[in-house]
Amino acid sequence: MTLVLKRKKFMGNERKTEKIVTDTLRRLGYEDNNQIIIEPQRSDNPRINKLLKNASKSGNGAGFPEFIISFKDNSELLIVIECKANQMKHESKKRDKYNDYAVDGVLLYSSYLAKDFDVIAIAVSGELKKDLRISNFLHLKGELEAKTLKADSILSLNEYISEYKHDAKKASLEYLNLLGYSKELNASLHKAKIQEDKRSLLISGILIALNDDSFLSSFKKQKTAASLSKSLVDTVATELEYASVQDSKIQMIRASFDFIKTHKTLSTDKEFLVNLIDEINKKVNSFIKTYKYYDVIGEFYIEFLRYANNDKGLGIVLTPKHITDFFVELAGIDKSSIVYDNCCGTGGFLIAAMQKMMSLAKTEKERSDIKEKRIAGTEYQASIFSLVCSNMMLHGDGKTNIFNSDCFDPNVISQVKKLTPNVGFLNPPFAMKKDDIEELEFVLNNLECLEKNAICIALIPLNSVCAQSGKGLLLKEKIMSLHTVVSVGTLPAKLFYNSKVSTITCAIIIEAHKPHPKEFKTSFYNWKEDNFIELKHKGRIDGGNWENIRNQWVTDFINKTENKNAVKKKIIPSDEWCFEAHIHIDYSVVTEELFFNEVKKYIAYGLINGLTIKDILSKKMVIHEVDNKKIVPLHELFHISTGNKLDLNKLDEAENGISFVNRSSSNCGITAKVNQVNKIKPYRKGAISVALGGSILSSFVQWQDFYTGQNVSVLTSKQDMSLFEKIYYCLCIKANEVKYITFGREANKTYKDILVPSLDSVPEYVKQMTIEKALVKTLEKFSA
Repeated sequence: MTLVLKRKKFMGNERKTEKIVTDTLRRLGYEDNNQIIIEPQRSDNPRINKLLKNASKSGNGAGFPEFIISFKDNSELLIVIECKANQMKHESKKRDKYNDYAVDGVLLYSSYLAKDFDVIAIAVSGELKKDLRISNFLHLKGELEAKTLKADSILSLNEYISEYKHDAKKASLEYLNLLGYSKELNASLHKAKIQEDKRSLLISGILIALNDDSFLSSFKKQKTAASLSKSLVDTVATELEYASVQDSKIQMIRASFDFIKTHKTLSTDKEFLVNLIDEINKKVNSFIKTYKYYDVIGEFYIEFLRYANNDKGLGIVLTPKHITDFFVELAGIDKSSIVYDNCCGTGGFLIAAMQKMMSLAKTEKERSDIKEKRIAGTEYQASIFSLVCSNMMLHGDGKTNIFNSDCFDPNVISQVKKLTPNVGFLNPPFAMKKDDIEELEFVLNNLECLEKNAICIALIPLNSVCAQSGKGLLLKEKIMSLHTVVSVGTLPAKLFYNSKVSTITCAIIIEAHKPHPKEFKTSFYNWKEDNFIELKHKGRIDGGNWENIRNQWVTDFINKTENKNAVKKKIIPSDEWCFEAHIHIDYSVVTEELFFNEVKKYIAYGLINGLTIKDILSKKMVIHEVDNKKIVPLHELFHISTGNKLDLNKLDEAENGISFVNRSSSNCGITAKVNQVNKIKPYRKGAISVALGGSILSSFVQWQDFYTGQNVSVLTSKQDMSLFEKIYYCLCIKANEVKYITFGREANKTYKDILVPSLDSVPEYVKQMTIEKALVKTLEKFSA
């Protein structure tokens, strides 16, 4: 292909710059590549012309980049190049001088083209080769901004393609497309009457078979569905043999795939099976080949089981990739690590660990050593064991030391110990029933297999580390007697959104075989805000800042930082091991303005509901001698009752009846007026109601006698308090909602122990509040 430049009017000697670019493209082999089309200024592609028709750098008319490069084998990708003669005209400060600067101009073009293409944008300025300034960008389809690439020269096509394919954002978008396809595939397999628990085995078997070139080239030529299905299973077995899988494992795995040969649709409908294999090759196999170390099989498994509602019932939840990668960074994995997961499932943690180690390996010997000796796992369920073996094989082996057995089996423990693992990962099955194995039992099992001073990181339900009695407490005592609890971090509330599981979880980091020192301070972290967002048909995806957030979390962990999202505390087994239990509440957030607003709302509620000033205002504050403490437990100031626990649906409503207080955050929590209930006395006005569910810790001084619904607690002061002091404490209680904002830590069990300012340390603006001031403030609100 010969580059011919179509001329336009130039400022200076821009044609010299174009000549340098032309020579560079020729030297890098662009002209010799018959899979690309290089067009100066204009394209013959109507899609491109349509997008550029309003992209003029002067703001009126069509845009004409110096070069447009398109790909015959990838119609979704373009390269555009813009040139300027003067290297001082390379890039403006705001990138908004499109006609004068190379970067500004090429980014303008990419912004138009990215409505329908992925675009590599190249800006070149300068008349001499030795003085050239070159900037490279990647603008993905549908994105608002282009990403700057590190290269400062024109790269070869292979280098640009590599940058494109390995871009994290591109990988994320491709992954989302793959997950979207998993839903389509699930529907197709459902229609073909393939059982949910067999679907992932089918897909993994096809992916393994596609590694065989002879199968790939011949599967469409098979004469019948029966011969094709038999060839598929036989090829899987052959590939396992080539991968040096143990004979005993081959037989077990092959048995898992044998259903393919007898299933009615797969063994009789050749067109369906051929189309399925072809589709898997194009949409799944190509992704795995391009983007290594994604637990694709695991994602498909969860998607397929979701239709049968089995994932939650079995306590199975797939650990999201960004969390497996995060755990790998926390553990400080290097190429000498030996990793063990005693509940390995489809292999998410093992794949993430292998990815990290392989990225650090420099020789083939090191890479081989990682696959053969540094990855170990145990999986109890035979069908999932076949999946993890398939998965690891698709990612380059690493299956030699994966056991299909009970992780509590002494023989397995003995075999794993011989491997001397120094890092443990696990996301155990979540206990769904009373007689299920507790999550902390799996943690102890993992720790038992590790070397001394090894690090174990487990993803478990938050309530398991908050246990203060029963078996949970005994397990916590055992952990501290044998090991050191280094850190616990609360994870995002909707972490398992994609699996439709609502369990609130945490990451617990434990140092093995080193009893917890009495004076050791455990670090507790708030790892709840990962900036992932929920999209209806795509699940939970990166909102755009995860990499920075992860790096900050890892830095805080390594440096044992203390800040608003990290605290250190000495602990005992009966403590709640979570950030929420130890966070310091800054009561300076209860400002004078906030307090006045609450007073005004209190009086307004009363007046609107027909009460008089005399009815709703309590007597003046009385000063008492109290302990000179600044912070005291709530229960030292108030008697705390569990409330009436009445069901509003079973009560008779009455316009002028008794207030019924529920878990609402509006109208002082009052949701209705009801008739008095026989033999149940209402609480007296002046008491405080606290919502323990719904609008968590919404607290109000009640200006009438009242009943309460479910999960509403009632506080009566142990000492005389003015109305205004009570309102102040309502605000202090509400400020603690961050401790209970997620499920898994119940307010009704621990909120009585929250620390609040003592009565003698209540702010002066509260003590000086009077009825007159309150009325003035209220009237100001009404007259505003």
